[in-house]
Amino acid sequence: MPGMPRTTFKGTAAHELTHAWAYTNRSPARQDMALSEGAPQVVQFLYLETDKSPQAKHQIALMLTSSHPVYGVGMRRLKKYQEDHKLAGLLSVLKTGTKIPKGY
Repeated sequence: MPGMPRTTFKGTAAHELTHAWAYTNRSPARQDMALSEGAPQVVQFLYLETDKSPQAKHQIALMLTSSHPVYGVGMRRLKKYQEDHKLAGLLSVLKTGTKIPKGY
């Protein structure tokens, strides 16, 4: 994408590839939006943590402060789940679950 910052492109690619992974692994079709969009947001967040650029830091700050119920709050709930259960645990929930696990 001409003009798109590399960090934004890579973060978006990580997010969208997570959707592709969920589709090819036959995630439930009727997942709650907070799970189906929040999990890819966490993967995007994890990528951004590896990028020390000002753009990545800015995007992380937005993700950590967004009041959006899916892309902000849902992502942060799943980020906490991922911290407790590693990336494999998050992907397992995305693959088999319909909602964010209780307590998160």
